[in-house]
Amino acid sequence: MPIFSSLSSREILDQFKGVEEVSVGKMNKSDAEKLMAVLLSRGLQGEIKSLGKRYVIINRALNSILSIEDDDVYRRVKQRMLVAGVEVIVPG
Repeated sequence: MPIFSSLSSREILDQFKGVEEVSVGKMNKSDAEKLMAVLLSRGLQGEIKSLGKRYVIINRALNSILSIEDDDVYRRVKQRMLVAGVEVIVPG
């Protein structure tokens, strides 16, 4: 990831300390399998998940992710965020 290229290993580890799940976004199966092999070779645990029908809300200020799988719950959360003036970016 280019955003991490200027960071030391310690700084990268500090960024993810306590994080249980990281979404890497969309990638093809071959790239996902290569990433998994690298993670495993470094002693990290990993799992490839199909996103299917899932929505992700990212809180940049708190560096946290909320995953919502229910369409109705997602719509209600999104509406409350919009009413509260939160920036909502919907991928195209």
